[in-house]
Amino acid sequence: MGCVNSRLLLCSVLVGASSLSTAAEPQWKVADGFTTDWEHVSFSQQKLSDTVYYLQGSGGNMLVSAGPDGVLLVDDEFAEITDKIVKQIGAIKPGPIKFVLNTHFHNDHTGGNENLGKMGSVIIANEKSRERMKSESYNAHFDSVTPASPPAALPVVTFKDSLVVHFNNEDIKFFFVSAAHTDGDSIVWFPKSNVVHMGDVYINELYPIIDLAGGGRIDGYFPAIDAVLAVINDKTRVVPGHGPIGDKASLRVYRDMLQLIRDRVVKLIKEGKTLDAIKASNPSKEFDRKWASDRVGPDDVTKMIYQSLTGNFPTKKQP
Repeated sequence: MGCVNSRLLLCSVLVGASSLSTAAEPQWKVADGFTTDWEHVSFSQQKLSDTVYYLQGSGGNMLVSAGPDGVLLVDDEFAEITDKIVKQIGAIKPGPIKFVLNTHFHNDHTGGNENLGKMGSVIIANEKSRERMKSESYNAHFDSVTPASPPAALPVVTFKDSLVVHFNNEDIKFFFVSAAHTDGDSIVWFPKSNVVHMGDVYINELYPIIDLAGGGRIDGYFPAIDAVLAVINDKTRVVPGHGPIGDKASLRVYRDMLQLIRDRVVKLIKEGKTLDAIKASNPSKEFDRKWASDRVGPDDVTKMIYQSLTGNFPTKKQP
């Protein structure tokens, strides 16, 4: 979601929690789906179509396409659990993982790249995600730095706008619309299976992290989400980067929530309000009970939206 280094995962969770734990503030829910207890990671799995399966252990939600052509994987969580992921997928369909599609560059979605690349998987991503992975990256929300990825972890096939993978009797559409969570966010659309993976453009039941130093911008969320809403239907299974599987209605609710908070922040900026004053007005107030967590609370989402709109955010860790 935003913690882009498994070594910093626990620290990031604690940082997120500590920023919210004052006596005057409620204790927001704990964002689940992350653990560093690698030995005891448990997996959630669900069959979504004849060939597409949902899989989650620790980190970003994954999708598996398993059929006559073999196995394709969307995102691969952390390096420490690659063997467990391979074992889980092997129980669905034995054989190598031929392709890995990265929705963006963060390590909770790409941590297994190096291991899988060495096993022979062809890694595919947006060209900007590859560029981000080639060098050290800074996450302003967690004030954390992630080293450059090793060469074996880098995508070997990249695209600018879109790519189609013809696999398991399906034309899998992999495309970029706009910079939202990062500047390389890519959506994976399985039209025959009626399943879409949104990456961290969509975080279900949690406020998102806008990785500003990674090129993310609040105004990019809306065209990206709208592009998906235009092609899916009420029966589409919408897989977020984190959180439970949603549908078209829940994706629209998420979009409209972000739009309303964004518009309120814009209005207050135009009135000359400072960031502290905007946070004090709590522009997300009616949404906090459902969406706020120990990772991203009301002040956090307001701050990221404000910084995105004003361009006033750190791009590197301060000494």
